[in-house]
Amino acid sequence: MEPDQVDDLETEAPSDEAARGDGTHAAPALPEQHDFYKMPAKFGHVPVAEEPLGWDRRRRFEHLYPRVRLPTQVVERFEFGSPQLEPNRLYFGDNLHVMRSLPSESVDLIYIDPPFFSQRTYNVLFGDQNELRSFRDIWEGGLGGYLVWLNARLYEMKRVLTADGVIYVHLDWHAGHYVKVEMDRLFGYENFRNEIIWCYSGGGVPKKDFPRKHDVILRYSKTGAYAFNVERKAYKENTQQVGIHSTYGRDRGLDVSIDLDRGTPVTDWWSDIPTVTGWTRRRSATLPRSRRLSSSALFRPRPKLAKW
Repeated sequence: MEPDQVDDLETEAPSDEAARGDGTHAAPALPEQHDFYKMPAKFGHVPVAEEPLGWDRRRRFEHLYPRVRLPTQVVERFEFGSPQLEPNRLYFGDNLHVMRSLPSESVDLIYIDPPFFSQRTYNVLFGDQNELRSFRDIWEGGLGGYLVWLNARLYEMKRVLTADGVIYVHLDWHAGHYVKVEMDRLFGYENFRNEIIWCYSGGGVPKKDFPRKHDVILRYSKTGAYAFNVERKAYKENTQQVGIHSTYGRDRGLDVSIDLDRGTPVTDWWSDIPTVTGWTRRRSATLPRSRRLSSSALFRPRPKLAKW
């Protein structure tokens, strides 16, 4: 969005037809921000809008990314787990167009690992024939162009997310803090749940900086009523009980004991996931835990999960 467009936005509420886009999916309104979280009117001489970058009050993000009315190509359907469940679907194409074809509130859990805004080109050997494939994480328009591209997709993800659904966004130091601000605008500051730190090792060591050995996973819910399953991990080896830290058992804890085998709850500091080599494999290593923690499988017989 250009700076001079900030003051030119329409102030009245959009019509029902405009709010629904193609007349099929109701578009969610942006959450109101609390008084303590008001963006300043300007940074220096640059005007700042309260809406996410790229947002238009009438057409949302469709003025930048028009709706494409084409049939979605399903590349592959695959099944695992219970044969009574609906087969999974693997789509090939721009996830923005795929999401626009999905009904609102139809996905329980979303996990995405978008480009990190690293401003690099990655080469990957793919398949049995060692085919060289390249991925460019270089953005026209710099950081602003990257955030507008991501906001258009995060907006659709919020639309398709169920009321008790959760979204995980896997990033790193390049743009994680900027995406956090945009997600506060899209999902609401009050729906921010966790900033998960995933620590790993390996790779080079810079001479003049601390080694960057962690990624950031932003976890947001759509509402205050969201699914969460407690997961536990084993205590470190040789851990011993010192004193009384908690109670388990009958009669409101009168049977005082600590079961070290029960483990300790997983926190927002993930250092126990084994390091996986390879750019694409490393970024998918945290997906299984995210699915276990926030899947609504315990509450809904046929949960819908999506990874983009």
